[in-house]
This record gives sequence, C-alpha cells and structure tokens, in this order.
Amino acid sequence: MVATAWFELARELVKTLKVSPPEAARAFGYLGVTLYEAAVKGMPAHRSLAGQLNGWEGASGLELGKAYDWPLVVNGALAVVAHKMLAKDANADSAVEALKQRL
Repeated sequence: MVATAWFELARELVKTLKVSPPEAARAFGYLGVTLYEAAVKGMPAHRSLAGQLNGWEGASGLELGKAYDWPLVVNGALAVVAHKMLAKDANADSAVEALKQRL
C-alpha cells in the first residue's frame, strides 16, 4: 500500500508537471531502488545493491535483524526521494508532504 501510493503520486506528478521522459524514467528508477534499499534489511534472503550501483555504499542507520516498522521506513525514504526528484513546484511539494503525513 505504501509503495503503491508513492508510485501513483509519482505518476500523477510526472503527468501534471509534464516531466520529460528521461527525467521521469530516472525518477521512477530512483524510487524503485529507494524502495528496495529501504526494505532490504528486513528481507534476510535479499542483499543490498551496495557496491553494485555506481557510488552507492548502502544505507546507514538500520541494523540487520532488528525490528522496524517497514512501511514507515519505506514511507520516509520514498518521501525524501520524491521531494528531490518530483517536487518541482509548490503544489507538487505539498502533494509529496501530504502523502508522507497521510501514510
């Protein structure tokens, strides 16, 4: 639900802001990697993309095996990336912040 809501908002913002196809693809790519990396420490059978992506050394602050509220972790991470990639005007910024608070 959290991830779906963020990607739906991203789709709407891309359409509303008339984001160019390369920029939209980049935003969706970063959102996807962010989603995976935000939750990967809660998925013991999976491993981070750290060292596999140029310049990515892994997320800090989360410890393997600890209990986290994963939807909350994902919500916070996707909010940061959405702000940086898609909050191009006051309305988009407000929409990103509103979704973050709602979730």
